[in-house]
Amino acid sequence: MTNDAIGADLAIPAAVRSLLADLWTRGHAAYVVGGALRDLLAGREPHEWDLATSALPEQTLAAFEHAVYENAFGTVAVRRGGDEYEITTFRSDHDYADFRRPHRVEFGTSIEADLARRDFTMNALAWGGEPAWTDGSGALATTVTPRLVDPFGGSADIAAGRIRAVGEPRRRFEEDALRIVRAIRFAATLGWTIEPATLSALGETAPLVAHLSGERIAMELDRLLATERPSVGLRLLADTGVLATISPDLAAQRGVTQNKIPGEDLWDHTVRTVAAAEAASADGTDLTIVRLAALLHDIGKPATAADGHFYHHEAVGADLADALLDRLHVPTATRTRVVHLVRQHMFRYEPTWGDPAVRRFLAKIGPDAIDQLFALREADNAGSGVPRDADDLAEFRTRIAAELAAGPILDRSALAVDGSDLMAELGVSEGPELGRILNALFDRIVENPRLNTRAELVALARTLAARPGQGSPASGARTGPDAIASETAGPDELSVQLWPVRVALEQDVDATLARLAALGFRRVEPFALVVYRDRLRDGLSRHGLAAPTAHVGLLGEDLGPVIDAALELGIGTLIQPWTDPVRWQTEAGVREVARELNEVAATAGRQGLRVGYHNHHFELASTIDGRHALEAFADLLDQDVCLEVDTYWAYAGGADVPALLHRLGERVVALHVKDGDGGLDPSRQVAVGSGSLPVREIVAAAPHALRVVELDDTAGDMFDALRDSRAFLLDGSAAS
Repeated sequence: MTNDAIGADLAIPAAVRSLLADLWTRGHAAYVVGGALRDLLAGREPHEWDLATSALPEQTLAAFEHAVYENAFGTVAVRRGGDEYEITTFRSDHDYADFRRPHRVEFGTSIEADLARRDFTMNALAWGGEPAWTDGSGALATTVTPRLVDPFGGSADIAAGRIRAVGEPRRRFEEDALRIVRAIRFAATLGWTIEPATLSALGETAPLVAHLSGERIAMELDRLLATERPSVGLRLLADTGVLATISPDLAAQRGVTQNKIPGEDLWDHTVRTVAAAEAASADGTDLTIVRLAALLHDIGKPATAADGHFYHHEAVGADLADALLDRLHVPTATRTRVVHLVRQHMFRYEPTWGDPAVRRFLAKIGPDAIDQLFALREADNAGSGVPRDADDLAEFRTRIAAELAAGPILDRSALAVDGSDLMAELGVSEGPELGRILNALFDRIVENPRLNTRAELVALARTLAARPGQGSPASGARTGPDAIASETAGPDELSVQLWPVRVALEQDVDATLARLAALGFRRVEPFALVVYRDRLRDGLSRHGLAAPTAHVGLLGEDLGPVIDAALELGIGTLIQPWTDPVRWQTEAGVREVARELNEVAATAGRQGLRVGYHNHHFELASTIDGRHALEAFADLLDQDVCLEVDTYWAYAGGADVPALLHRLGERVVALHVKDGDGGLDPSRQVAVGSGSLPVREIVAAAPHALRVVELDDTAGDMFDALRDSRAFLLDGSAAS
C-alpha cells in the first residue's frame, strides 16, 4: 500500500482533523506526529495526539482561543473538545552538549527536517499536508489531501515490529541519552525487537545514562514495570549494560548462584519475581509499588553473600533500595513503602503461631501494607519455582483478616493508659524506665487483649515498676554482664546454636528443643529472637534449657522488642551476627560499626544486658594497618562490649586462631566451635573433631569462654553431628 493510500485510510479523530484544518486555512503546513500516529498504524489505541506545524508559536497562539505557550521549544497547548493537544513548530536541533537537550533549537519550515531529528523510525512519521496556492489568484486551495510522510521507512518497521534508530544509531543516543532507556521501554511496552545496529549502539552508549536525571529514569522504569511482560525490558537493561549504570547493586546479581530454580542465577530469580508480581489493590493502582519492591527485594544479596548464605540481606537491601530510590527522586510515599516491603519480605509464618504472634506481625507490618507484602511474597514464591501460596500463606492471610476484623492492636496508642497516667499513678518520671513499662504493657495486651483496661494495666505497671530493668525470664537465668560466666560455671558447660537445626525449628520448635536436650545440651543460642520469642518462652523451661546468649540484629533496628524478649527469656548477652562486608574494608567503616555497636550497648546496658559481635571470615581477611580488622574493631569497643569469635570463619579468613584469641583476651566471652576443611563452602563442615582445624588448641586459648557448637551446614544428619561434636568437646581432651 502506498503512503497516499495509507494516509487516506487512517482513522484520525474529528477534533484532531479540525485542528489541522484551522492551521491549513491560515496557510500553515500541519501534521499529526508522534506516538499516537505510531500506535494507530500498529493497531493499538492511540493516546495524546500531537501536531507539528510550520506556524511559528505566535501564529499558533493567534489561531486558537485560550492557547498557552510557556516553553522554549515551540510547543503551544490547545484545548479542543475537552482534551488538550500540543502543537509544535517544525524544529531543527543542533549540538547536544549535555547528552539530553539540544544546545539550541531553530524553527524550520520542513516536516522532513523535523522528522530527521526524531529518535526512532516508528516515531519519525507524519500525517497531514500543507495548503497549496492557486495559480495567479493568490488564494489558498480550499482543501488539503492528507498524506503519510515516511522518509525513514517507519511504517515498514512498525509492520515488522522493529525498533530502529533514525540514521546512525550511536549519534542518536549521544544526542539524547534518554533515547537509550526509551528504546528498551518501547521493546517492553510494544513487544517489539530492537534491530541489531540499534541494539549494538545501546550497549556502546549505556554509560551515558548516568547523565540523565533521576526523575526521567524513574519515569521510564515505572512504564517498563507496568507492562504485561516487564521481563523483556529488564533483560535488555542488563544485557546492554544500562542496568549497571542505573544500579550497580542490581547488576551485581548476575552470576550470583542460589538454591532456587536449577540453572538460574539471582538476576533470573529477580526477573521472574517481577514478572509474577500482581497488584494488591482491587483497582490495580499499586502495581508499580509491588513490582518495584519485587525488583529490589533481593538487591542486598550480592553484598551479603558469605559462607553460602545471604545473612540479613533484607536489612542491607532495604538500605540499598532506599538510596537508589532517593537518587531516582521517587516520591517519598512510594519510596518509604517499597523500602518497608523489602525490609520485611523475609517473614516466616508457621501454623503454630499463637494469636499474639499474628498480632505482633500485623503491628510491625501495618494494615495498609500487609496485602502488598503478601503480594510480594506470592511473586517471590513464583520466582523461586514454588507455589504462590507456599509456606501456608493462605492460612496466614485468613488469620490476618480475622485480626483486622476484630480491630487490630498496632502500637502503644491502643493501650487504655498512657505515659501521663502512669506518671500520675506510679510516680515514675518520663524517660527510659517509663518507656520500658509501656512497652511491656503493650506486649501483655498483644498476648491477651482482655487485659486492656485501665485497672488491669495500672496493676501490671505497679508490678513492672517494682522490678526495674527486669522481665520475667522463662528459665530464671541471670541477666547482665556476668550472665555468661555464671551460666558456664563447670567444665562440662556447652551451648548449641539453633541455626544448624533451623529447618527442624521452623517445623516444630518444642520438638527441636526436646531433641537438643536429649543430646545432653543444657544451653542454646537462639537466632531471630523476636520471631521465636513466644515458642521459646515455654520450650526453654519445659526442657530445662537456658539461653545465655542470642543472635539478633541490633544495628539500625528497633531495640524495644529485642530487649523485652531478652529480659523475658533470661538472655544476658545479645550478639550482632553480621554486618555488610564492605564496611570492613576501610578504617572509617570499622570505626562506624564500632560506634553503632557502642551506642546499642549503652541502651541495652541500662536494662542490664550486654552486647557483643560475632564474626565471619571477612573481618579477618580484611586488614587495617597490618592487623586483622576484627582486632582494630575490638580496640574501638567500649569496655562492656564483648566478642563471640567464630573460630572456623576466623580460620577461613586467614587468622592464627589461638594467637588471635590470646591477643583478644577477656574481650572474648564465647566461641563458635565448628570443624571442616577450613574453606568457604559450609557444606563441607563436619562434626567437631572430625575435620582439619586444630580445635583442641583453639578452645584451650580461651578457657574462660562459653563454647557454642555450631555447624552452618553439613553433608550428613545435623543432629548426629551436634551429638558427636558435644562428645568430642566433653571427652576431657578437647579443653586440655
